[in-house]
Amino acid sequence: MGVSYLTLRMIEKQICDARSGEVWAEIAPFSIAEATDPQAIKAQWAGEVRISRLVVSPGGTGETGHDDIARSFLAWSGSGKEMLDAGMRLLGEVCRERRCELLVWPRVGSLVSDIPGLLSVCRKHEDVGIFLEPAALYPAGGHFRLTDFVERLTEVVPMPGVRAVCFGAEEVDPESLAAFAPLAYLAARLEKPVVLRGHSPEKAAGILGLLSG
Repeated sequence: MGVSYLTLRMIEKQICDARSGEVWAEIAPFSIAEATDPQAIKAQWAGEVRISRLVVSPGGTGETGHDDIARSFLAWSGSGKEMLDAGMRLLGEVCRERRCELLVWPRVGSLVSDIPGLLSVCRKHEDVGIFLEPAALYPAGGHFRLTDFVERLTEVVPMPGVRAVCFGAEEVDPESLAAFAPLAYLAARLEKPVVLRGHSPEKAAGILGLLSG
């Protein structure tokens, strides 16, 4: 299946069109949990450089000694919600000033760690988008069947708040990555950007059956 895609080579911290090289978004050098000082955040965007979108990881619950499920419960605690709300307010203000869109990159063990969490962000912050990476939300340890998880995400990808769907080949074995292929095709049909992440986006494209252009 021929699908145009964007690439995210982590060393570059930018999401670019695979063909033209045009920058679609940049990865923030801080997490939502770290967004506590407006001046410090603004200082990292000094000058006239403009970006259309900023992708931010939630961060905030990286305590050692907890598995993915336990860290997700920590994210739903009162302090976790307060940290998320405070960071979202600050980054929302900064992005509005810079006229760029804020995209949240949910992942297991962070302040936005699961499907209910990202749905909550969409409901509470209509001007904030979701940068959806399915594998980053799949808990390790075999707690859920991958096929059931992918089926659940087929209901999430069409949501207006989901701005792009990301796939990476480095941390996911080829068989598991191939299981996410229906989500890539769904995103393409909905004309949502498909982002391939890692040092070799072409590897992910091959596994998913995508072709640039």
